[in-house]
Amino acid sequence: MWRLIAASNDVEATSIQDVSTLVEREDVRFWIDVESPDQNELESLAAALRVDGEAVDDALSGEQRSRVDDYDDYAFVVTYSMLGEAGRDDYSLRKLSIICGARFIVTVHSESIGAIDAMRRRAEKNGRGVMADGPGGVLYSILDQIVDNYLFFIDSIETEVDRLEDLSLHKSCTDAVLIEASTLRRHLADLRHLAIAQDQLINAIVSDDFPFMDKSLAFHFSHVRQHLMIVVEFTDKLRDRLHGVRDNYSFVLAHRTNEIMRVLTVFASILLPLSLLTSIYGMNVAMWPSPKEPYGIWVVLLVMLGLAGMLFGFFKRKNWL
Repeated sequence: MWRLIAASNDVEATSIQDVSTLVEREDVRFWIDVESPDQNELESLAAALRVDGEAVDDALSGEQRSRVDDYDDYAFVVTYSMLGEAGRDDYSLRKLSIICGARFIVTVHSESIGAIDAMRRRAEKNGRGVMADGPGGVLYSILDQIVDNYLFFIDSIETEVDRLEDLSLHKSCTDAVLIEASTLRRHLADLRHLAIAQDQLINAIVSDDFPFMDKSLAFHFSHVRQHLMIVVEFTDKLRDRLHGVRDNYSFVLAHRTNEIMRVLTVFASILLPLSLLTSIYGMNVAMWPSPKEPYGIWVVLLVMLGLAGMLFGFFKRKNWL
């Protein structure tokens, strides 16, 4: 399904013929959004916009890396967003294909994308304002919103890292902490690669001589690249902190093992002299208790109990228990 989102003049387009008419008008710049595209519909729209069929195939086909392809009169951009309209915690990657020319921009996506929805709401309030800087301005705003969503994702991961750091120092910490930390490290690595690819994409847009670019937009795009560098720096810092979570867990595990060994050693030290007494007593007494010394066993038991109490008190004072 496609629809005209914004235009520089008060125009409407509800059919492919209307789009063809807009293309012929030099005084109109417009933005068309295509969600859940149908191949025939998208091909008809591309024909009206005089867009190459290869760009249509790339927009419809499976996942590709973030990139920008330079055609004669427009640029074909593939990028990825992380937030949909359903909720701020939905961080699955969503492919967004963008065809940007001198007087038009077309966005193509299979799923709802938060950056597009935010721009659509702005266009509903002020369509001319959205198109004030032309298709290049819309492209900048979309990419800027996408990168801001990367920062939202970083914030959510930082919250999880804080939680894991606290949990990794707790005595009840389990192997689940390592599993969660490994998952977060993988997400951060994916985000870092994505941010670097986005930076290369924007650098290609700024460096090339596209018909929708001017000097003011080049400055705005440099602002987006700065945000991408922040994303890369934060991913590196959070990955280092996750390594710290692993180290904390190893320390807690080693400390827990030492505690267990210390307690077992203390009890073994208490039982060792008691075992010695019972061994000597048992080897030298024919019957236990002996008829000649009916109270001998009780004396031995009292000695053993007293010795155990003395050893227990000694270990307690030494803080070994």
